Amino acid sequence: MSSATGQAAGARADRDDLSTRVAGRLELVERVLASHAGGVQLVEVSGDGLVRLRFTGMCAGCMLKPLTMAAVVAPALSDIAGVTGVDAAGTRVSGQAHARVLAAQAQEAATTAGLRHA
Repeated sequence: MSSATGQAAGARADRDDLSTRVAGRLELVERVLASHAGGVQLVEVSGDGLVRLRFTGMCAGCMLKPLTMAAVVAPALSDIAGVTGVDAAGTRVSGQAHARVLAAQAQEAATTAGLRHA
């Protein structure tokens, strides 16, 4: 086996491992979305770590899909080592809106932490 062939096989194994880890995390996200009769499917994990998804069920046409992506799906997948981005059709939000989502999440986390220590 040539070194190029070995490197290609290694890269494919790494991508397959990343796909497996992403799919496992998506199972957890699916439980949340299923409570709203929606879902999300893994379309592909690119060689550079970009995760492409497709929303299904009620999520497919929901006007809150971009918020679900920014607040639930993307954060759940982005902390997996090797994931460089998360994308799905119809989920683009402005930088300002994304910043507001992150600020709200941080505030909620701080409030929750404060309640635990009270």
